[in-house]
Order: sequence, then C-alpha cells, then structure tokens
Amino acid sequence: MKAALIREVESVKKIRIEEAQLPELSSEHHVMVNIGAVGICGSDLHGFYDPKSMARIPGLIMGHEAAGVVTEVGAAVTRVKVGDRVAVDPQVICGECAQCKKGYYSVCDNKKIIGSNLKGFMNGCMAEFAVVTEKQCFLLPESLSLEEGAMVEPVSNAIHVLNRVKVNMGDTIVVIGAGTLGLCIMQAAKLTGTGRVIVTDLSEKKLALAKALGADIVIKADEDPVARILSLTDGLGADIVIEAVGIGATYKQAIAMVRKRGSIMFFGATHKEVSLELIPILHKELHLIGCTGAETECPVAIDFIASGKINVKPLISHRFTLDDTQEAFETMANPENDAVKVMLIP
Repeated sequence: MKAALIREVESVKKIRIEEAQLPELSSEHHVMVNIGAVGICGSDLHGFYDPKSMARIPGLIMGHEAAGVVTEVGAAVTRVKVGDRVAVDPQVICGECAQCKKGYYSVCDNKKIIGSNLKGFMNGCMAEFAVVTEKQCFLLPESLSLEEGAMVEPVSNAIHVLNRVKVNMGDTIVVIGAGTLGLCIMQAAKLTGTGRVIVTDLSEKKLALAKALGADIVIKADEDPVARILSLTDGLGADIVIEAVGIGATYKQAIAMVRKRGSIMFFGATHKEVSLELIPILHKELHLIGCTGAETECPVAIDFIASGKINVKPLISHRFTLDDTQEAFETMANPENDAVKVMLIP
C-alpha cells in the first residue's frame, strides 16, 4: 500500500511516500479500513517539525484524525461489517485499568494513540489502509462525507472539554485560539446554554470564521485581550477560559482574564512546559482542569455534525493528495496561509 512515512534526510525529518507492507489483522477484533480522509493535527505538525520531539519519529506513519470504508474484519467483529463507512477514534485503551473501569477512557493507564510515538509506537492513517480495533470504529450516516468523518476526532475532543467543566446558563466563556480545536470548542460551547462565547486569535481570517460560525465576540490577540475581557465583564473576568493554543503567554492571559473562582481548561499543548505565576492562581482560587482526548463523545460528535449543530465544512481550508503530504505540512506550517484544517485524501 502507499503510505506517508517520516524519514530522516541529512538529520532533518522529511515525509516520503513509499510502498509499505499492508497491515495485518493480528486480532479477531481488528478491522481493516480503507482511509478516505485524514486530517493533519497541530500535534502532528509540532511533533514533526520539532527535532527534539519523540512523539513523531522516523519510520512512523502519522495520522489520527481519519475516516474510511471497512474492507476486512476479524472473526469476532460484530460492531461493523465490510462496506461500512466509519470514523476512527485514535485512542487504543486497555479496558482493564482502574481508570477504564470508572469510564475514564481518556486517561487510561495504558492508552496509546495511533499515528504517534508519544505513548508507544503505533502507525496511523496517512496511508491507503490502516488496521484498528472494532471499538475504535464509529458508523457514519450516509449524509456525512468522509472528510466530515475525519473531523469527528477533533469535535469529540471539543465536546469532552465542555463535559469536563460545569457551565451555568448565562456564563461568559472565552476560547483562546481559533484553530481547528478552538473553532470546534467555540461551537460546542454555544450548545451549553452559555450567555456568550468570546474568541481571541491573531488571525483576522480565523476570527472572521469564528464570527461566521457563531462566536458572539471576537478579539484580536494583539489588542490586549485581557483588558477587553475585563471591560466586557465589568472588571470581573470570564467565568470559563479555554486555552487552545498551548504556549506560556496564552496560559498567562487565561489566568489574568478569568474571574475569581473561575475555571481554566488546560487543553493547548504546543510546548511541553510553560511557566505560570502562582500567586493569582492561589488568590483567585482558580479551578485548573486538564483535558485530553475523549471518552464517550464520538457518537455525540457524529450526531452534532450530522444535525448541523457543529459545522466542520468551513474548517477544512486546504486539501492535498497523499502524494503531496510534505507540501501539506509545509502549507500548514506557514502562518501566511492561515490554514485551519489541512486534509489529506489518500
């Protein structure tokens, strides 16, 4: 099969299109999926371009936001059949640890992610075919395209963020960052009964998209968003701030713009470490809530996309064939392109 693999060329990671061995169904619960669409995540981008990162290493097939058509199933598979169109949940969980037994699948003690080496080497979906477990497959209605199916993963993550915090009717929610996840989170937040959702970003194009998708207020990130938020909330601050960028500066903004005893959702993770001032966290008695992956949100994500409650089509800003994966990464990495979701079509 054709696949996009990371190779090291003169000490620099590059993507090469190669003929790779077709993966095998090594378990009776495995499913072969002919990949129809796979998105490039920010974590792919950062892991690929960071020479020190061990999350995306040479020899790996990336890709964890995917959808396709089932072409083969193991003997014990009952959840899907050949010909089914499915979205793929990239999380491989054990189902046996203390966290899984509580239903906390996103923090499974033994979780691995396809297309990543972060928690153990597992090839992903930037290829013509991928093998996953049947539990990772979620049926798509005929009304959804495979591109929309590939957006189920980020939408399920966005819903999980909102499920992790108590939202009261009338709350002010700020989303820092208008990338794919920020725009999905913004739309999910609009479904919670919140009073208003405010989005901040440096890109005027992305802010215009946020506004078109339902954001109540958008703020340029270089126009003192902290002061704007405090002004809009009579000096109190936002009830909930969701950080979807992942750098120290925006986490500091989140602390400064949230109200006393407010909640900050820690979601963005561009950098492995950030430095934060401790005193305002203590003296404002803030709730800091970490977020990763999803638990049972995939079916909800599919329903929200299919019903139009969350619109993912405008988020797909660029499309490339699998042969042009290197160019796709370069396009997404160039800020002049204002890329939101770059989609590969194997």
